[in-house]
Amino acid sequence: MSHRNEYVETILAKCLDRYTKLRLKEEDIDPRLESIVNKMFEQCFNDKQYKQALGIALETRRMDMYEH
Repeated sequence: MSHRNEYVETILAKCLDRYTKLRLKEEDIDPRLESIVNKMFEQCFNDKQYKQALGIALETRRMDMYEH
């Protein structure tokens, strides 16, 4: 995730979309996908991109990150 380019951004967006759909359907989420999303949150917090983290938290219904 440290090398941001168009390809990486596209893959991350697809992962986030898939993760969101699975959470809304309350289906099991692959731990690798969960890890990617958690790393996205971590990156936002490290870069002090709190608005982006909030947007991701709201989109994915991750209220645990909203309270972070």
